[in-house]
Amino acid sequence: MNRNNVADLLLSIRCARNLTAHMSIEQISQAVQNLESILDKKTKKKLQMETDEAEKQEKYAIYLDLLKSDGISVEELVASRDDGQPSKRKYVRKTKLSDEPKYRIISQDGALHEWKGRGRMPLLFAQELSNQGGDIEKFKITQ
Repeated sequence: MNRNNVADLLLSIRCARNLTAHMSIEQISQAVQNLESILDKKTKKKLQMETDEAEKQEKYAIYLDLLKSDGISVEELVASRDDGQPSKRKYVRKTKLSDEPKYRIISQDGALHEWKGRGRMPLLFAQELSNQGGDIEKFKITQ
């Protein structure tokens, strides 16, 4: 059953009678309480939105009066921006991680092994760390 059908059932007295024909008075009373609760919440929400909008409009009027008292028009205020357009959030790219290796080890067979310091530590580096006391800074490449 879609929303339109449910709304039609609730709004039609004939449909409401058919729906409630086999319900007890307690069940109907509970349904009415539920609908009243929903109505109360919606009414409060609508009132809050109207109040917020009224406060916003009051603030607009105050700001316009301040601008007028200082001899500034809204058009001048907008034009005073760098490009005259409202600012748009631009995506700021994070700094790119360096592709240069940070650590270097020369193995016993004379082969050069480098690691960028990202991801899982290579086995050779882990073995050398355990052999030499666990300080990775010993293998750091200095420029």
